[in-house]
Amino acid sequence: MEAADRLLMFQQYKSKEIGGINKFEVYCGLSMGCIANAAKNNRSVSTRTVGKIKKRFPELNMNWVIAGDGDMNICDEY
Repeated sequence: MEAADRLLMFQQYKSKEIGGINKFEVYCGLSMGCIANAAKNNRSVSTRTVGKIKKRFPELNMNWVIAGDGDMNICDEY
């Protein structure tokens, strides 16, 4: 599983709050299709993309996104 796949999992986790993948990408300041296309084509996502998502969701564990280590969220307070 690549970072783009884990970001799709996170988007699904936040879907009740944010909406579908297109709304999630727009909310994060990304172009529509950025994450979905990367996952579909088995490509990596840029550090800029990950940084924009982290800015909107500080609870997101970057170790989990990048390497699959640990839990999705840093802690339960978010």
